[in-house]
Amino acid sequence: MGFIIVLLGILSIGFISFLVQKLKKDKKYNRKFYDFEENTSVVVAVLLLITTFIAVNCFTSDPVFTDLQKQIEYGKRTAQPWLVSSAYKQLIKKDTNNIDLQVAFIESHFDKNQEMGPDVHEFNKEGSYIYDYYNSWTKSQSKHRADMGQLCIGLYYYYRNDHANSKDHLENIHNDKLKYLNTYLGIQTYYFNEPAKGINLLKKEIKLYGDIKGAYHHLANLYDFEKRYYEITPLVYNLAIKDYIPYSFRQRAYITNHDIYNYFRTLLNQAFLNTNIIGFLGAVLILLVWIFYLMRVNVYQRGNWQYLVFTVVLSAAFVLPVWLLYDTYKYAFRFELNGNIINDFFYCIFGIGVIEELIKLIPFLIILRFTKVIKEPIDYIMYASLSALGFAFVENFRYFDDGNLNIIHSRALTASVAHMICSSIVAYGLLLAKFKVKRKTLLYGFGFFFIAAASHGFYDFWLLNKYASELSLFTFIILLIGILVYASIINNALNHSLTSADNIKLNTARLSSDLAAGLIAVFLFEYIGMVFIYGPTIGNREFISSTLGGGYLILFLSVRLSNIDILPGEWSPIEYFSGLLPAQIIFGDKKPNFNSLVNKRIKIRLFRKKTILETLLPIEGEIIKRENISGFTGWFLIKLDKPLPITKSNKEYILVRPKERFDLFKKGDDTMISFAFIPDLTLLEKSNKKLKDFRFVDWAIVTEID
Repeated sequence: MGFIIVLLGILSIGFISFLVQKLKKDKKYNRKFYDFEENTSVVVAVLLLITTFIAVNCFTSDPVFTDLQKQIEYGKRTAQPWLVSSAYKQLIKKDTNNIDLQVAFIESHFDKNQEMGPDVHEFNKEGSYIYDYYNSWTKSQSKHRADMGQLCIGLYYYYRNDHANSKDHLENIHNDKLKYLNTYLGIQTYYFNEPAKGINLLKKEIKLYGDIKGAYHHLANLYDFEKRYYEITPLVYNLAIKDYIPYSFRQRAYITNHDIYNYFRTLLNQAFLNTNIIGFLGAVLILLVWIFYLMRVNVYQRGNWQYLVFTVVLSAAFVLPVWLLYDTYKYAFRFELNGNIINDFFYCIFGIGVIEELIKLIPFLIILRFTKVIKEPIDYIMYASLSALGFAFVENFRYFDDGNLNIIHSRALTASVAHMICSSIVAYGLLLAKFKVKRKTLLYGFGFFFIAAASHGFYDFWLLNKYASELSLFTFIILLIGILVYASIINNALNHSLTSADNIKLNTARLSSDLAAGLIAVFLFEYIGMVFIYGPTIGNREFISSTLGGGYLILFLSVRLSNIDILPGEWSPIEYFSGLLPAQIIFGDKKPNFNSLVNKRIKIRLFRKKTILETLLPIEGEIIKRENISGFTGWFLIKLDKPLPITKSNKEYILVRPKERFDLFKKGDDTMISFAFIPDLTLLEKSNKKLKDFRFVDWAIVTEID
């Protein structure tokens, strides 16, 4: 609770500092205190986040149950094994002879999701209780009680991977028909170099109608270990026991028997087995955030909702073949991740990158070939991204079961973005072939497809290989570079799309604010969902962890993906490393929205006396065009209201640029500018305009008046 108070204090101080700075600007520009201009959406999102955080910690509490069976059901359904184990702990005190309760208690205590529990101390305390409680049973005068104690201690050591001690305790049991004994003794015996005896013990458990589920499950594992797949297939097709067989073994049996119907039937059952409404809504929210971003960037597609929806749905449907291809690689060709660096590297490229990029490309190509909705370069990027989002939606939905709600923000900030980046690389190759090179479409298509697949695989390799995954920072840097590439691709696509006034005047500041607000909304949704399922203790812990890890990515994404400067007809270099550091994001390397000044009226007045401008200023005029002069795109062509009384230069037009390269002219604010004459208007028609071609006069002051 103390940490939460400190965090709230830091957030409050930061927000108050922001308000103080805003009030100063409000006074300077005579604005209302509630007017946050382009930042309104992100300010509202942050306020909602802080308000919700305070409300949760003031008015909610962790779930409390009076019915132990309901607690167990809820804990299993929501992947909270600490609720399950604590309920079983109480139940066994009322029914000490129920061996199923004892085993369920131990199994739930060692469930892998216990690491998400609210209190590590309580988990360790429960582990000590299990050992002490059942160890005391082993000394009982009752043979049945002593046997159950030995079984439970054997399971305790089994789950702690102390197999020698586990086997010793299991072999001390007198009743060789005790339920669960032959299952776990069979496993231990098998791995202690008595495979035939171990398998027979598992079969004995089945014959005794004891732990049927566990015995069949482990028997299938042993057959798999020995590559006796033919022994597993009959189990898979036995309707009474097939659900006890591990999912991957069933899928292998269906593939080797070319049973596509049962393969997809089992796949869909597995995919939707742990679905929940919160996970589904989380996946939908991520999808909508990125769709709205794409719609804001591409003004030409704002009315084509039917094509947007069709692309996403089509892409989502195409996810099904991906799983089949993965399993075919795995079971038919024995090509899968195995921990070997070289194998995993090539698998990530050819077993993941090629497959997923191909599947995501098909819906895009269908839209491109059979509709007329993809016309401009930006349409290529948009529909490739939509296809990626449809694919990512299904992936996200599968991941967001009750035990994985804490990764909603991560999927929004990383996986969904990575899918869009890679799909857009392929689309960029196709648009380059059509709009720049105007030939070699297949060559560019295949070339950029391989680049996308290799990039996808390279990114996944650093996540999936056990050795490479230790360099997690490298994975993070790869993602940041990919985001910069994606922003450059979008910018170039916009440069060569129709030059409508709406597009050129894209409000990048508002775009940045809205994107940040949308991503914060994902955080907020995840937090509310976690609190609803797990309560405020775990909700707060995961919220704090995700905020620390994801806050930088929200900043990076919202700034970099709005870092767009539209220059019609220009192919700008692809950026890879510009602005990776926090200071660069906040204080520099941000392209100003120069296009927002086009068609604005300005007033230019004198900066200093005793210059040629003293007799010419003040003057008024209109910004009619941007110019790229000596590589700087912040020059403006001004049409003056009245001709200048000068000779040897054009009288009706001048060139100006802000002295500080990234300044924008603001109403009520003075900006120093460079003032230049144009000797001949034909100079502006040159493709490579140089500053030396124009006549710098002096510095002046400009103020926007309209």
